[in-house]
Amino acid sequence: MPRIIAHRGARSEAPENTLSAFRRARELPVHMVEGDVAVTKDGVAVFIHQETLEPAAGSRQLRLAARNEARAWISASSWNQIKDLDAGSWFGPTFSSERIPTLEEVLSLGWSKQSLLLDLIDPRYWVAPDDESVVRQFQECVIPTLRAATAQGASLAVLAFNPCMLELFQRELPLVPRTYALWTNSRGMESYVQEQANKLKISTLTIADFMLRDEPQWLALARDAGYELGVFELTPDSHEQFRSWTPQLRQPMWDLVIEKHVDWFTTDFPAEFVAYQNSIAIQKR
Repeated sequence: MPRIIAHRGARSEAPENTLSAFRRARELPVHMVEGDVAVTKDGVAVFIHQETLEPAAGSRQLRLAARNEARAWISASSWNQIKDLDAGSWFGPTFSSERIPTLEEVLSLGWSKQSLLLDLIDPRYWVAPDDESVVRQFQECVIPTLRAATAQGASLAVLAFNPCMLELFQRELPLVPRTYALWTNSRGMESYVQEQANKLKISTLTIADFMLRDEPQWLALARDAGYELGVFELTPDSHEQFRSWTPQLRQPMWDLVIEKHVDWFTTDFPAEFVAYQNSIAIQKR
């Protein structure tokens, strides 16, 4: 059965990437808790998935945006501009006190029993995978904090779509596990990905769930090359659609994840997935 990663904290129970979401995720039966790290223009590392959340026009509240629409707003904003934004009301009125947490705040929750998986958000990774400016920003603003945290016993791992980000961590924090993430339906990238993974001494590839379903070459590559394989579950962007994402809609992918013996599964519904796994195991006895 796959080891489980809670996506953006307990995203189905609290506003994603907030302290409430991380605290709740730590109570769940998961091996890792994932969150998205971005850096403001004045060098403050924060947790937010800036592709799908942005400030509402004329408001201090964050709102959901269509995926990719809001990608670069954090990197164009200062900490003072964003620190008082309401990061929770979009999810529900009881979370109106939530703010965008800093990297230090999330690390202060303590990560010894479970690992914290940092998704390194590069606002330009789709168009400029060799953009060193973002890498330098992470080197200056993220690496020192993580180095101190690991020295104090924090269990950390990192994930990135950009090989340059992974190369940074290979050089600066080589003992922190690194995952190469992929989201593509383009054929012919397998040799490049394997070359990068070998050069960066990557032990885990993580692919989007549709790639497991529709692109069998990635599963074959992982197995042939000896990589662990992770899958991240894609769910709807809008809050309304997310609320209607019923177990019946999720289970076909869950069945495939179990059938293909995926090593890691990143999901918005970790408690439900654990219960589903257990029910399958009972049926097979």
